Amino acid sequence: MLRYTLKVYPAGYGREIYRTIKISGKETLDRLCEYILETFDFIHEHLYEFCMDNRMYSEDSYQYDPEDGGPSTDIAIDKIGLVKGQNFSLHYDYGDDWMFTIHVQKIEDEQRKTRPAQYYIFFFLISLYLFFRNSFTEPNISVSDFVKLFSSALSASSSQVQIRSATWKSL
Repeated sequence: MLRYTLKVYPAGYGREIYRTIKISGKETLDRLCEYILETFDFIHEHLYEFCMDNRMYSEDSYQYDPEDGGPSTDIAIDKIGLVKGQNFSLHYDYGDDWMFTIHVQKIEDEQRKTRPAQYYIFFFLISLYLFFRNSFTEPNISVSDFVKLFSSALSASSSQVQIRSATWKSL
């Protein structure tokens, strides 16, 4: 899954006014429209389309409510084939014709956050230590060994499975 950094400019206001939006590729164009409208203080109450060739009412667009079964905005951003440096537009409110130019600044892999895994490892190791401490008159692991084990688990940059197998080997 990818993460996109988009720079959004309202047409007719120059390049000094813009918003930078970071959005996951699993989000839809509908959600992107909501983000854009929220950041520019618009109320979301009109039809819209994303024009991939920057032209209103073009054939190369994703519409909020397509009439003839055309491409819909209910599609994941990952599936529309964006590339770094590409420009496309949001055409909002077909009566007032608000246009927003969207520039794809960066595309990067979404990485899993390691911090929550570290908390699980911490609680697992604490539970394991307490189990062994309470199960035997002489524990199989000293407090200093436990601290070393915990520190190495926190600093490990490998996956949870590898950390678990290293933990079991250490005991």
